[in-house]
Amino acid sequence: MTHKIRRLNTRTGTRQKQMVTGDWEEIQKKLEAEDRLKEAEQKARMDEMRERGPVITEVHHDEEK
Repeated sequence: MTHKIRRLNTRTGTRQKQMVTGDWEEIQKKLEAEDRLKEAEQKARMDEMRERGPVITEVHHDEEK
């Protein structure tokens, strides 16, 4: 059976329509597993950014004359 679902794209913050085929319980389990994996990857990226510390985006050089 084909089901139409809406999923949240965590990168863009928008909902996207998606057609999936199969048993509804299996689809739910698969989607939940994918969501857990995405959350774990996002948490790992955030932890890595925290460990690196602040990022310098601009450097100003004072010229001595």
